[in-house]
Amino acid sequence: YVCPSSPIPPSEGITLYVAAAGPGMFFDAPEPIPGTAMIGVPLSAIHDGTSNTILVLESGRTNGVPWTSPQELTVDIDEAIDVLREAQTNHAGVRMTLFGDGSVRTMSQPIDAKTLRALFTRDGGEAAMPDWQRHFADLAPALDVRWWDDATVDPAAVRYALVWDPEPGRLGAYPNLAAIFGSGAGVDFIACDPDLPRHVPLVRMATPGAAQRMGEFVAWAVLSLMKEARRIAIAQAERRWDAFEPGRIATTTTVGIMGLGHMGAAAAQMLQPMGFEVIGWSRTRKNLPGVRSFVGEEERDAFLRASDILVCLLPATPETQGILAKPLFDRLRDGTGLINVGRGSQQKIEDILAALDSGRLSGAVIDVFEQEPLPSDHPAWTHPKLLVTPHVASLPPRRERVEHVARLIAALERGEALPNT
Repeated sequence: YVCPSSPIPPSEGITLYVAAAGPGMFFDAPEPIPGTAMIGVPLSAIHDGTSNTILVLESGRTNGVPWTSPQELTVDIDEAIDVLREAQTNHAGVRMTLFGDGSVRTMSQPIDAKTLRALFTRDGGEAAMPDWQRHFADLAPALDVRWWDDATVDPAAVRYALVWDPEPGRLGAYPNLAAIFGSGAGVDFIACDPDLPRHVPLVRMATPGAAQRMGEFVAWAVLSLMKEARRIAIAQAERRWDAFEPGRIATTTTVGIMGLGHMGAAAAQMLQPMGFEVIGWSRTRKNLPGVRSFVGEEERDAFLRASDILVCLLPATPETQGILAKPLFDRLRDGTGLINVGRGSQQKIEDILAALDSGRLSGAVIDVFEQEPLPSDHPAWTHPKLLVTPHVASLPPRRERVEHVARLIAALERGEALPNT
């Protein structure tokens, strides 16, 4: 039984979060059963991941306000006990709703109460932790989310890590890691750790909205180059009226995309309705509607010569490291635009600046750098033909990332294989 402040209509219900199955700890029931609930106590305030306490986490009728004047609500206790026994067997938690008509509905998949240790050096640092914790509390309340440098956390208790660029050796200090989640689409800054525990799955932040965001960013970057947005911004900052001859339009511009994976395909689909001709270069032949496909080294030069604006969306491999450099630029036509939303390791920034100065490149939008954040004295910041963006091309908002991580942890706890590893 559970005890709300007033009878619940048959069509409504209260939601219980069962942290683990075990004896009830509230009211004077002579033989407490697993269906007894402790009322109005936040999970984070009492549950330590080991006690067999049943807790009410939230109620759709009271928004978690502690109940008073308890009244008994009868439910199908056999069904409730089955749910609780399953939770006890799996050492997990389940969210279920008890309705006034006596029915019991399981609302979400189990997530064990483990510690998620988080490092957000690029996403607001320690100051952003309350925001991360708030989203995790909403979407995965059983997870104990801590700051990376929280000295009170036992390394052996850390089961998951959400990181961007952890200092080398840190992840290897947690002996019971079940998964490492990158907080961005790439995991280069994690994978380069020589002491990274290679047996632990390393998962990219491939949220459902990432490809859409990348397509939008590439479309914006292409238009920015074509309409000389950097020149306009400089003139505005100087309060100078700079009227100039308009350049090409979409229907006379060919955008070449290096890398036609999920992100590259999304960018191509975003550009085509605006009138751009889109071509692509990849290791294997791709069959994307309206996109002419070039393959391998033997077709790369023809692809480069045909591109008015070059977009890099290649994966990070030994073959693509340093590919955006003078040898490749020498094969472009004068005045080609460049967009790098792939990896910082794929470019030689000094070669990009030299190509901008010589006119081989007419302009560039660079979203990724080998060193991030980019040092304040780096010449890229002030180059008049270069737009610098802070690695935001496909970055989802925090809540979307939390949703993604919570969903993957739930899958991992069910014994399922993780995607994007």
